[in-house]
Amino acid sequence: MPNFAHTLRAAGFVLKGEPVADGRIHRCHVKGDRAGTRNGWYVLFPDPLAGAFGHWKSGLSEKWCAGSGANFTPAQRKAFAVQIAADKAAREAEEAARHARAQGEAVRLWQAAPPLFCHAHLRRKGVKSYGLRRAPDGRAMMPLYDASGALWNLERVADDGTKRTLPGGRVTGLYFPIPGVLGREGGALLICEGYSTGASLRASTGHCVAVARNAGNLLPVALALRAKYPARPITLCGDDDRHLERNIGRVKAAEAAAAIGAALCFPPAPYNDFNDWALALAKDGRAAA
Repeated sequence: MPNFAHTLRAAGFVLKGEPVADGRIHRCHVKGDRAGTRNGWYVLFPDPLAGAFGHWKSGLSEKWCAGSGANFTPAQRKAFAVQIAADKAAREAEEAARHARAQGEAVRLWQAAPPLFCHAHLRRKGVKSYGLRRAPDGRAMMPLYDASGALWNLERVADDGTKRTLPGGRVTGLYFPIPGVLGREGGALLICEGYSTGASLRASTGHCVAVARNAGNLLPVALALRAKYPARPITLCGDDDRHLERNIGRVKAAEAAAAIGAALCFPPAPYNDFNDWALALAKDGRAAA
């Protein structure tokens, strides 16, 4: 069991004591996640001593067993496979329930919210509201849809730019369309990370834009939109995270573009995204005037 604890801690899991070998799903905090969240999970079986662990937010899912597993008897190996399958089904059911609860809250909040016309974060980014709404606490709300048009989640943005989705809500493969329905205008479709980047791209090009929220979601969104629009020209407009040791913006945008046969573009140096570039151009224009 200490080896399993070491494996969990090496993956960033914050444990209170030793893992419990009771065959049940246990949730815990993972380093790097927002304080108070428990997006990590593990399950450990006593006989044979084996289990699995993962991270709902990143999609991580790994199996673990004491030793190599080579000493398992055929009966133990079969029992472990049955346990893992049952555990997977239970996790998926729990995740579906969490997603459904968050979806109900997202629909309720969205339907009750008034349109958003001005917001401190939008002013700072030099972009307008493309169908955003105002939460009761004043935050800007951006709805997140799947490719069928179903609303699943909301991203709420504070004045200082802090962004939060609804706890437990689905995020993978969801996006915000600019304008509200991507299929109405036809033509080129752009996929980017953040709202400010998407709003800048829409204002400068007039093309439809899908806001995927972050680099890790570019591929799921790209796959969903390619399935929906098999013949439509799509361009991945990636962030250039040159300040990071691993340029995750370039890596993920290139991965998504390659997966669906899309074009790929990045802002020119030294800008990190297309909103940075748009702000610089606007500033230069004001200075010239």
